[in-house]
Amino acid sequence: MGLRINDIAPDFTADTTAGEINFHDWIGDGWAILFSHPKDFTPVCTTELGYMAGLKPEFDKRNTKIIGLSIDPVSDHRKWVADIAETQGHAVNYPLIGDDELKVAKLYDMIHPNASGGPRTAVDNATVRSVFIVGPDKKVKAMLVYPMSAGRNFDEVLRLLEASVVEPAGARPSVESSLHALLDRVVIHTHPIGLDALLCSRRSAAAAAKLLDGKVPRPLHVPYVDPGFTLAARVQVEIAKYVAEHGKRPSVVLLENHGVFVAAPDVKRCLGLSRKVTGAGERWAGLGRVNPKVFPLVREVAPEGASRVVDDQRDLSTELRGTLLRCGVPHGVVRRDDSEVARRFVRSRTAFDEATKGAFTPDQIVYCGTVPLVLRGKSPAAREKGVTAYRERRRVEPRVILVPGDGVYYAAEDLGRLRIVSEVYRGAIVTLLRARQAGGARFLSRAQARFIEGWEVEIFRAGLLEGIARPLGGRVAVVTGAASGLGKGIALGLVGAGATVFACDVDRAGLSEVASEQPPGRYLPVHCDVTSESSVAAAFATSVASAGGIDFLVNAAGIAPAFNLVDFPVGAW
Repeated sequence: MGLRINDIAPDFTADTTAGEINFHDWIGDGWAILFSHPKDFTPVCTTELGYMAGLKPEFDKRNTKIIGLSIDPVSDHRKWVADIAETQGHAVNYPLIGDDELKVAKLYDMIHPNASGGPRTAVDNATVRSVFIVGPDKKVKAMLVYPMSAGRNFDEVLRLLEASVVEPAGARPSVESSLHALLDRVVIHTHPIGLDALLCSRRSAAAAAKLLDGKVPRPLHVPYVDPGFTLAARVQVEIAKYVAEHGKRPSVVLLENHGVFVAAPDVKRCLGLSRKVTGAGERWAGLGRVNPKVFPLVREVAPEGASRVVDDQRDLSTELRGTLLRCGVPHGVVRRDDSEVARRFVRSRTAFDEATKGAFTPDQIVYCGTVPLVLRGKSPAAREKGVTAYRERRRVEPRVILVPGDGVYYAAEDLGRLRIVSEVYRGAIVTLLRARQAGGARFLSRAQARFIEGWEVEIFRAGLLEGIARPLGGRVAVVTGAASGLGKGIALGLVGAGATVFACDVDRAGLSEVASEQPPGRYLPVHCDVTSESSVAAAFATSVASAGGIDFLVNAAGIAPAFNLVDFPVGAW
């Protein structure tokens, strides 16, 4: 079978007019256009290669390399490029692969697989006019195949390249796209926790300038302005001042109580700059990595085979989930933050008390709420009273719950959203713990917070995150036998209806295969042998610790010894 879209582009090593290359290494972290033509010194091919040379600056702007190929030797290519420059007005400024042994052409199905090398006929050349667009992940994103007699429209190839750069699943529009356009070609907008903590401090401008001095080009610091067009207009003014003073646009822009922009002409330099800025902030905060690279969707709290499951008496996740439900909060998951930074936060009475003063960033308001819910009472009635009062006053559902002397808890519809809440709020925790190093924490004013709470742009983005309402949204289910057969079908049906499903089965490989095809955080594999009491207990403890509770159980697992029905022994039955 030939190449298909999203297949890995075959790698190869070949001789070119620019020397020997390895295709995947040559692509690097950008895009590539590989195009073939029938034969050197032919009129249509000469026109095509000259036109492509004229378009190269447009491909460069899009971080895309171009490379040509024909089944002629490199020696012929070198003679031909002089002819192209003379007749087309553009020198060939990209490599040409010499593929006289047909290795690459056959690898990419550019010609009939039975064509032979050496002297060729028109039949041999008939299908050698192909275009492959290859992405940074080395996958084929688009393909074009033309007959020998028809020249290609390379403006269409440029359009096809732009159409191939699609947003990843779940991506949402940036509210700062107008600001991006003011900077260099490649822009990375991040909210690195350490540097954000500094930018949410009262003396952020001086502290940031000192921190980054000598590490990156002099940054532009912009005091807090409401995001969107207002911020873009202010940044445009500040950039003009920066250019007047330094003769160029800034490559690092620090937005107070917001985040960081880095910009560069290409992806490699932009990534390098982003790493330097992020690393400096992390060292300033002195807390190391705060959010794990991989969020633990499943929290295994009891080893399989243990004789009993020891409950963590301090973890109030299940109790708090019940409290929220009794107060009318929609179904969802609840989990305690057991990270080291959360423990430090709980131990710091000053930081814990300051948390109720407000929010530091727009993201904190959008994903976590302007202020957390604080539950000081220990009785169920007192906690229900606290939840009810919070909902009536704030008009939002609690996402962050602080229990003095106990811990930080997060609530969300599912574990995917809970991950976002936890990662954003840990940034706020770092600010509360470290901002005193730069004059103390700077909270957003009430007016600034109200703008974010009612901003139609963020309301729209929040709607995209929520997605389509589903009948079992927020429910938590445990399904045994979920790796295959009826159990798998039931589990996937519940996932489709919006539930978070802990899929229990003895078949680890089967669970992993099914999970890889489902939305992250919705079908969660838990190894469980239903014939073992301790294994079942461990699976249930893991499910409860991961989501804060279970709403229903479907027991579809079973043991089916192989006997004909009429011969089935009574004991085995």
